[in-house]
Amino acid sequence: MNAIATQHHQAVKISSFQELMRFSEIAAESGMVPKDYADRPGAILIAVQMGSELGLSPMQAIQNIAVVNGRPSVWGDALLGLVKASPVCDDVIETIEGEGDRMTAICVAKRKGKSPVETRFSVQD
Repeated sequence: MNAIATQHHQAVKISSFQELMRFSEIAAESGMVPKDYADRPGAILIAVQMGSELGLSPMQAIQNIAVVNGRPSVWGDALLGLVKASPVCDDVIETIEGEGDRMTAICVAKRKGKSPVETRFSVQD
C-alpha cells in the first residue's frame, strides 16, 4: 500500500460551533452530500455532531448517518466498523446460506467473555 492509502487522519478539524456551522453550510450547498442533507445545514450539523461522539470524521458522518423516522441512525459498514472497533467485541462473522428464495443471512457476534449470539434473517422473513 502507498503512503496515501495508509494515512488515517482527518483532514478537516472542526474545533468550534461556528466552524461546524460553516462546514455544514458549505456541505449542504456542495451537491456532494446524500439527498437528505442537500440544502439542510442543520441536519448536517446534527449528523456531524453525532458522528463526532461516535468517533467518525465529519465526512464519514455525512456518508454513514441516515435519518430514519426523524432520527439519525448509523447504517451500513460504518455500524459494523464501530462494533468491531469496540474493545468489548471479540468477533462478528457474517455468512449467507442457500440461494434465491431460500437464502438466509447469518450473523454471529461475540463479546469478550460472553457466549456467541447468532441471528438469522431469510428472504422469507
